[in-house]
Amino acid sequence: MGSIGAKLGRPSSTISRELNRNRVVGSYQPQVAGLLATARSQRSAANARRVPTAAWDFAVEKLAQTWSPQQIAGHQRAEQLPQLSHETIYQRIYQDKRRRNAPPGATDSQATTQTAGRVRATRHHPQSGINRPAAGHR
Repeated sequence: MGSIGAKLGRPSSTISRELNRNRVVGSYQPQVAGLLATARSQRSAANARRVPTAAWDFAVEKLAQTWSPQQIAGHQRAEQLPQLSHETIYQRIYQDKRRRNAPPGATDSQATTQTAGRVRATRHHPQSGINRPAAGHR
């Protein structure tokens, strides 16, 4: 597996994991591996959208009390409450912010793909090829 990994530019542990995860019966079948990976991805995406209502209500309450997402996730885990990861909490916070900044009448998908913030003005230095923030834009 080390030689395969070297040829592909991947660690041998990655090759081993791929083979073990996707071997159904007998030898490794790349087509079967692709189907299995697609199924895992779809399952993961579906699970990511399922957030227990009680867990999110708890998170919203604690965010209002200025708890950090890490504190919320840790408390839920310690108290064996329905859990959210701190990453999920951050994603929901950012998603809500994008929705609030979206133009009126925007669909959910348009609201979540809007870019937040403004473009910073830059000053180009031709000698060095470096772009630096313009004065007063740091």
